[in-house]
Amino acid sequence: LLFYVGSWIQERSPAAGLIATQWGLILAPVAAVLWYTRVNLRSALALRLPGPWQGAGAVLIALSWPVVAMQFGLMHNAWLPMPAEMRAAFEAVFDAIGASGGLPMLLFAAALSPAICEEALFRGALATGLRRSAPVWLVVFVTALLFGVFHLSLYRILPTAFTGFILGYAVLRGGSLFIGMAIHFANNAAGILLTRPAVQEALRPVFDVAAAESTWLPWWAVAAAVAVSAAGVVCIERGARIEARRSAVLG
Repeated sequence: LLFYVGSWIQERSPAAGLIATQWGLILAPVAAVLWYTRVNLRSALALRLPGPWQGAGAVLIALSWPVVAMQFGLMHNAWLPMPAEMRAAFEAVFDAIGASGGLPMLLFAAALSPAICEEALFRGALATGLRRSAPVWLVVFVTALLFGVFHLSLYRILPTAFTGFILGYAVLRGGSLFIGMAIHFANNAAGILLTRPAVQEALRPVFDVAAAESTWLPWWAVAAAVAVSAAGVVCIERGARIEARRSAVLG
């Protein structure tokens, strides 16, 4: 569906095509299969609010992970650079979406919609199903790998899977799909905002985004982002342990 139908729709209308792909070709089949098999949507998709510790961890990771992911992307690009034609095609799609509805449309189509629909598939239905017969670490690995392959580009498999690891961990240990949605949205939104000239100009004294192909992020920014993400992991672990003890007490 994604390769044949989604690409056909997006070629005709980038904005409407991307939105239709996310909601119609990704989320709708997931909901339909779960409904047909009489699976409880709330439990299958982990649709519950995170606890205080898990929520705090989600916020910390959402704020810091875009920096970590960007640094990994720069390192990956130095090893396996994306062809200029492919990069130009991606930029043309985003420019077309931005031209049709501005920044709000771009954020809805390329940040919010994937955060909801792709999380429902990978960290929702797939992770829940696999978790019935596999340990957490294996579920995180498999769903992250599938998440990378899903983006249908050799040049995006590892960077996307890298983010898929933290998403899978945060959702499975945090017990809430909303954690993955928040981190996913923040990561995509940061990538979109970094393409805006005003944002690039504001960041120029610290980091020249336009020259990011041949440079690394400032070491202190990467170190701070890793530390904040690690603090988020600690918070999620703390919340998971508290809930485990509570469940044991309640029987």
